[in-house]
Amino acid sequence: MNDLESKFLNEENFYIAFKKLNNYLKQSNEWYNPVELSTFEANLSTNLSKIRTALKDGNYQPSRIEPLPFPKKNDSDGNSRIRQYFRISLSDQIVWIAITNIIGVYLEPKMPFWSYGNRLFVPTWFEEQDGKLNIKRGALRNTSANYYRKWNQSWPLYRRHISMTIKIMALNSGFKSENLETDIERDIYKNESDNNFLEYPFLKEEFWKKGKKKELFWTGLDYEKFFPSINPEKIISIIESSIVRPDGTSRDDTHILFDTIRKMLRFPIDLSGWNVDDLEVFDNNFAVNREEFYGVPTGLLSAGFLANVAMIDVDQALMEYINDNRDVAIFKFVDDQIVLAKSKKSLLNFLNYYSVILRESETGVGFQKEKIFPENSFIISDRNQFSYNKKDDFKVPSLNIYFPEPLMTHTLQKMSNLNEADYELIDDEEVSNIESDLEHFLLADFPDSEMRRDTRMAFASYKLCQLAKQIKPNFRLLDPTSKENLEQARAIFANYAESKKAKFKTLTNKNEEVLNISRNIVEEKLTWEIVRVNKRFANIFNLLLKASQENPDKLKLWKRCIEFCALSGYDGLKKLFKTIESVNLNYLGKKYIIAYCLLNINEKLLSCYNKAVIEDNSFWQDYTANKFIDDAIKLKLNLLYQSDMKSFISGTLFNFSFLKNFINEVSIDDLELLNSYKTLGPQGNYYSFEEYLWFLLDCINKSSKQELWIANINFADISEKVTWSLLSMFPSKIPSDIIDKIKDLRTEVATMNDVIFENFEFRNKENGIIYEMFNGRTEIQDKYLKYYPKIENIITHNADNYIPLDGWLNEIYVQTQNSPWIDVRFSEWTCLEIIIQVANQIHEKQIAATIFDSAEDIYKIHPVNFLIPVGWLTKEKLSWDDWKKIVREHPIRINENDLLLSDFRYLPISKLWKSGGYHWIFGLGNFSLVIGLSVLLTQLITKTFEWPAYANKLSFIDQLFSQVVNSIESQPISSELRIVLMTIFSKNDVDFFSNSNISIDDDRVISRLEHFISILEDLQLGLAKDQLQLLNNAPRQLTTIDIDLLNQSKDIY
Repeated sequence: MNDLESKFLNEENFYIAFKKLNNYLKQSNEWYNPVELSTFEANLSTNLSKIRTALKDGNYQPSRIEPLPFPKKNDSDGNSRIRQYFRISLSDQIVWIAITNIIGVYLEPKMPFWSYGNRLFVPTWFEEQDGKLNIKRGALRNTSANYYRKWNQSWPLYRRHISMTIKIMALNSGFKSENLETDIERDIYKNESDNNFLEYPFLKEEFWKKGKKKELFWTGLDYEKFFPSINPEKIISIIESSIVRPDGTSRDDTHILFDTIRKMLRFPIDLSGWNVDDLEVFDNNFAVNREEFYGVPTGLLSAGFLANVAMIDVDQALMEYINDNRDVAIFKFVDDQIVLAKSKKSLLNFLNYYSVILRESETGVGFQKEKIFPENSFIISDRNQFSYNKKDDFKVPSLNIYFPEPLMTHTLQKMSNLNEADYELIDDEEVSNIESDLEHFLLADFPDSEMRRDTRMAFASYKLCQLAKQIKPNFRLLDPTSKENLEQARAIFANYAESKKAKFKTLTNKNEEVLNISRNIVEEKLTWEIVRVNKRFANIFNLLLKASQENPDKLKLWKRCIEFCALSGYDGLKKLFKTIESVNLNYLGKKYIIAYCLLNINEKLLSCYNKAVIEDNSFWQDYTANKFIDDAIKLKLNLLYQSDMKSFISGTLFNFSFLKNFINEVSIDDLELLNSYKTLGPQGNYYSFEEYLWFLLDCINKSSKQELWIANINFADISEKVTWSLLSMFPSKIPSDIIDKIKDLRTEVATMNDVIFENFEFRNKENGIIYEMFNGRTEIQDKYLKYYPKIENIITHNADNYIPLDGWLNEIYVQTQNSPWIDVRFSEWTCLEIIIQVANQIHEKQIAATIFDSAEDIYKIHPVNFLIPVGWLTKEKLSWDDWKKIVREHPIRINENDLLLSDFRYLPISKLWKSGGYHWIFGLGNFSLVIGLSVLLTQLITKTFEWPAYANKLSFIDQLFSQVVNSIESQPISSELRIVLMTIFSKNDVDFFSNSNISIDDDRVISRLEHFISILEDLQLGLAKDQLQLLNNAPRQLTTIDIDLLNQSKDIY
């Protein structure tokens, strides 16, 4: 699968694309419909398959894009405006991300190091080598959920590199690292110096033209309407010229890829429901009869990457100029740019060269004349030629290199300090100080050249929300047994009338009354404490709301207002919506903000519901969660919004009503939702009951899922695709009525268009899902087992002197419930022994298989397939030696071929779900087997064969891996085994879709099953050295915990 078209159309490529889109949308930085996203994910395998098939056949066409009224501030004359923005279909977003997953490796290296914004994400971690921590980077095509580099990987580095380059460029050979402003900058410089400045040559003194300067010259630039102005032909040209053979010749495996790229820049437009007046308010307004958008639509997640692609030729020309002259530097973050120069002349020469290159580039991009800094420094002619302003208001664009005021990083350093504060550990005084600093950050004026206003406000609002968690009542005052409260209670008791005192005759009676008085005191104090805390909350909320009101087009500020209410329980939602209605914006922009705020309220409603149902919550967590729920449910919205037919607002309002109904139903212990769904009416209802049920189940806590599922699953219609994903959540709970409907499901489907991958297990009838549906359910077996002959054979089969692995584990549980000793059968050593024995038998089958055998049975991993000798059930107290003798003399065996079950959950590699028989021949199966056996090992360690209630087969993989990692963390296992399992399930070093080798460390690499077996055997030997035998043959296992191994973190950042 080395040709580009196979890589592009590969199922895993599209799953990774969905994963990145899913992660981006769920950050809620813009409006989307979460029910639409959830519904798409419920049938992800089917949906992605249809996209890939259409692309392969050449039939895929972009969906119609709908304008969205993204808010924009009124212009200087007070005219209302709307930013050009589109609602792009999920399928089209996924196709573009899948394209960039493939082409990124060819285009990202062509982008200059001084371009920081919208760069594709690369996993990054630290590893120690020769006593030094080195940065390690993964591949551009990775399984991370991040599409672009995180903000803290890009913007702070952009600002710090500017600050550092000012000193290095000016001081030249006289530069010393002590000249840098902060320890962070000195650390960056040292890392780059150790790497010989290969990544950031601007930081190398020798790069710059000789000559020490006390001042530099600078300008700030901005592109005008960047994304909408880009010429799509330029993007196509650069992509096609970049993706060639190493010798520069054309490739013969790019037809589908290039054809798709050309198609995916031509979007049909859906203007239904829009009138002429509204369309004219949009930036680059639409003709009402316009049918197509050709270019890079704002709202496309990949637009940032494509914009960078469009500028590659320009950026390379600028880099050549810089290399030739060595007296000017440029730094770019999306469309914002900073230029530094060693002289006024070199600055002007560069700007005019840049302007000519830009004009001749055919990119369609130009400078925004109103956003060139410093103000009054430059004049730009009609042909975009730069000259210095010769009027009296001329401002010299100079920088003092020690105090480069417009470009100083003091604000950034202050931000870093506030970001590093551990809010969990600070005291009340520190909370107040940080609160004051953040309020200053939010409202004070700083030069935009030092830090953009929206960046600063977004940071301050986020940290104020985090700080809200630390502002709470003083619970030390609220202890009824405290000395202060008891003394106050005794004083009150002492003032009782004598007749009242006489009722308390014994000391015990008197003490009980004093405690009751103390409780009443505490109740009153709590009321006052909540009033006190709410005053602080009101102050912070009003600041957040003021910032939102003054900058209504900055959506994150509105989001933070809602987040603050959810974290603090402050009742501010009603005031929030009144403020939105009062802001001076186009009325459609206000509607977008309303829909966006409702989206965030919906998310916080579910989040608070999940908090409220947790039993071990603190009082304050319960209080704030329930307070937000109550305030949100009581919220009454303007009726004008409820009559709006545009889908972005009507759909969000319906979602809000559905969630309110759900929470109301829960409050009266009625979990059946069908009737309340039907009462909401058709407006804004774009999804079925089953899809809304799926959405809820996907969002709520594990502790609540099953109860809600059981209450509603009988209402699910099996003609709805999403129902199959619903059934797969809890197969062991599927009710009789549903089984009656699916028992006669045909194994085959008529055409590929009829395929629903999510019901494969129910059609196949011979797998772990169906076994789970029947296992241990006598009544269900009696009625329906006859329709599933293989499952019937497995359940009724009695293997002489053997018991299936799942049955053995359950039996041991029963035996040891009241046992006073530690049972060796639950030990880490035994778990390893079981997997080693199973793996050895599978390996023997691998060796015995020939090219004429399908060898499919090798890949069937399920506990029922592995038979444990009944001798392993002995009830005697066993020493280590006794136990080892039993397991070695009575080994596990694999069940007969016709009784083997397959279960994709143990082999979560999609190409094996539909089972090929020959994957092992080409080396593709070993990785799958290692994963499957490692999952089985984890289940043995955690003593349960339960599975996560998965969304679909593709996202199940991530859920499974996350559950495995969490399970490992909570188990008392040796550090060595922990490291092995964590590495196998690592999302950094292993792309589990590509069947790559697994590198445990420099000396241990798993590329074949026997390597895995050998590692487990070594772990077993290490455990045996620390096995003890106490009095009365009581076995003990000392578990080695290696702190150094545990500290070898490879977490990406």
